[in-house]
Amino acid sequence: MLKSSCKRRCFLRFLAGLALAWAGLALAGCASNKELPDKLITFDFQTVDPQAGLPLVMPISGIQYHYIPKSGPNEVDLDGVQIANVQDISCLQFSFSDSGLRKLARETALHEGLKLFTFVNDKPIGVTPITQPINDGQLYVFVEIPEDQLQSYTKDLQDSIDRIKQLRK
Repeated sequence: MLKSSCKRRCFLRFLAGLALAWAGLALAGCASNKELPDKLITFDFQTVDPQAGLPLVMPISGIQYHYIPKSGPNEVDLDGVQIANVQDISCLQFSFSDSGLRKLARETALHEGLKLFTFVNDKPIGVTPITQPINDGQLYVFVEIPEDQLQSYTKDLQDSIDRIKQLRK
């Protein structure tokens, strides 16, 4: 009986110590002065099977698709974003890091013939048809953002990419 009581106390002390350690780690994380980005960018691929994916509706055109969540690169894989013109149409040009470039090339080869959706804070903003693997690390996205807001929106995206880079250091 005495051994059982001693084991129980030791176990409770262990749990209390573990709880204190966990609380310390949580508070240390909260004390970080690094600000999280305002806009989190993700890229997800289209699925041809509506049962296998989630529905999405593009914000301006209203076109409906189904996509596979968490299937593509994300903000950690990006180096930058800028406005570009493709066939006299404004779009966003995302530049990928070395590791992001490899991920983008591999995933676009696997999903050739489908579409790659760009999301910001889980809301679709653009779509890119994948006609061939993207091997140069440059992704051009035709976005559904009003032209008069595109400049400031791009700056906000670049600021978020820069914050992610800082958090990774």
